[in-house]
Amino acid sequence: MVFELKAREFDPKDVGQIKWYMELINNKVKEPTHQATIGIILCKHKDHLMVEYMLSNNQDPLGVATFNRYEELPEKYAKYLPSEQDIIKRLANLGDDK
Repeated sequence: MVFELKAREFDPKDVGQIKWYMELINNKVKEPTHQATIGIILCKHKDHLMVEYMLSNNQDPLGVATFNRYEELPEKYAKYLPSEQDIIKRLANLGDDK
């Protein structure tokens, strides 16, 4: 699986970029027994019509999704996740175990 995180709006060029990454995985990492490589582009915003046209003739398992910052999550989901501050603290403490 290949994830491409974009901190901006979806751009049609993103499809070509992730397909290039997927091809690298298919040729350099993937074993014959593995399933097809899946590509997911995560971006801040997307124009649904543009994405539909960009993927209409696509044969690869590829999707485009948007993400929200923690503060924008509905409370019914956010209550199960660590806060942004907790994540920052945990990441900062990763090197303390040495």
